[in-house]
Amino acid sequence: MDKAWHVIHFLLTKDSSWQACHLPFLICENSDWDGLPLVNAVMGGTPIEENDRDFTAVRYLTNREVKQIAEALPKITEAGFQERLNQAVRLNPDIYKSTVWLEDNLLEDLTAIKQEIIEYYQDAADKENAMLLYLS
Repeated sequence: MDKAWHVIHFLLTKDSSWQACHLPFLICENSDWDGLPLVNAVMGGTPIEENDRDFTAVRYLTNREVKQIAEALPKITEAGFQERLNQAVRLNPDIYKSTVWLEDNLLEDLTAIKQEIIEYYQDAADKENAMLLYLS
């Protein structure tokens, strides 16, 4: 995900904090933002260890939590994801001090990352696996 991790997190959860995220995995099924689920797929999980940064370095998800996320993520359609991005750019132009909003192919890149996340969670859920999450 590289530097896009926080943008993806924001578009999936509508949470702009840079702190460890203690939101539930499925924040809500029908958000007031767009009627689509808000899913904590990037910053969710239970901390294994804390570090001196603003977010938890290593977190885990149980196989049930992985399944819950895997079932909710595909409900965020490409059109819905695009609309979230459009709204985010309009409503929060200063959320990212860098030029992330101005990058070429931003929608395509973020959509591709979202699809990779969906496939990763679905593969883990199909195998009934738990998961470790780590952002470096």
